[in-house]
Amino acid sequence: MKRLRAVAILALLAGLGLIYLGGWFTRPTPLQGSPQAELDKFARDWDAALRRYVDHGRVNYAGWRSGQAELSTHMQNLESADLKPLLSGPSSLGFWMDYYNARVVHEVLAGQSPQSAPGRTRLFGLTRFYVAGQRFSLTELETMIRRDFSEPKIHFAINCASLSCPALRSESYQGRSQDKLDQMLEEQAREFLADGFKNQFEPKSGKAHLSQIFQWYKSDFEKNNSSLSAFLAQYAPPPARQPLLEGHLTVDFIPYDWSPNGTF
Repeated sequence: MKRLRAVAILALLAGLGLIYLGGWFTRPTPLQGSPQAELDKFARDWDAALRRYVDHGRVNYAGWRSGQAELSTHMQNLESADLKPLLSGPSSLGFWMDYYNARVVHEVLAGQSPQSAPGRTRLFGLTRFYVAGQRFSLTELETMIRRDFSEPKIHFAINCASLSCPALRSESYQGRSQDKLDQMLEEQAREFLADGFKNQFEPKSGKAHLSQIFQWYKSDFEKNNSSLSAFLAQYAPPPARQPLLEGHLTVDFIPYDWSPNGTF
């Protein structure tokens, strides 16, 4: 009897898993039209939506619901478009950061939330989608971006719909020159480190209270720097730069606030 009950429970969990995974065995229907045209349209529409619904990092999700269908259409088209020939080299980084952010907004508008631990598991780990011929979760997509581009400043550009995340920028990253994209990422880094809610530097007391992003991804920031402090010194507010370089600030980490980064 106990064994039958256990089998029934496992079957129920498996069924729920398939619901969460959203059609694991179903591949998207090929896009009817030009992949380049869809990529260009996504870039234009995403940029316009960011300018309309994002203000200094605060997201008007309530207002964005009027554009939810358009965003869903882009997600469907990008799932089925053959993007591989169009996404090669450093120039594709802008697309991947925009796509990650758009996917998060899409899922939040569909009712998901990272505010609770189960919600984060579902949003970042269990929800899966096709793009450029591959199946990803958001966590897997972030891992791919980190691996393929080795650019630690992406952590200041991709957004997880929460207060402690770096601000969602009010313009897109796609289609920018390499110099412009570098400038945008540096601006994101400086803005994030200057935000006293997310990072606090106290040179006089010898302390730095940092976002947990620097704890979770420490190896990314140290990859091309001698230490985390050496990386931070490049973008931190001026009074903290020399103490960081000299190793005079003791670091601890601020608990992450997963509350929504906008209004519903």
